[in-house]
Amino acid sequence: MTVLGRERERQEIAPATAKFCLRKQIASLLAKFKPGVTILARNLVITVVESKGMCPVYRVGDLFRIEDGYRLVSDIPLCMHALASLLPYYVPLSRGVAPTELGLTRQGNTAYVQCLDPCEWTGGGTVVFGIRCGD
Repeated sequence: MTVLGRERERQEIAPATAKFCLRKQIASLLAKFKPGVTILARNLVITVVESKGMCPVYRVGDLFRIEDGYRLVSDIPLCMHALASLLPYYVPLSRGVAPTELGLTRQGNTAYVQCLDPCEWTGGGTVVFGIRCGD
């Protein structure tokens, strides 16, 4: 195999490996909880803290909530593309896993994730969400 072929193969494998590592990390964090022990879910408050490009849905300061660990509550329209960025993290965050353990902040209790729209390439917009517990 040529050097170019190996590099292309490495680039194709890297995203799959990253997803596996993230799943493994979340599974190990959730494994810290004892089986059979009920952990009450905390309510999460999700706030738009930054916007880039021309997002047609969100403005800085918009917020919505996830209550009881699964109920999405909002007074504003929500974008399905943006919600996808929250999916891997809302359960561990609502169960008390620290954002620093998930790699979602350097310090503090607010986790940060970004919408999946690569606005520079699509002409759309992307937002950064801050996620914090808010009972």
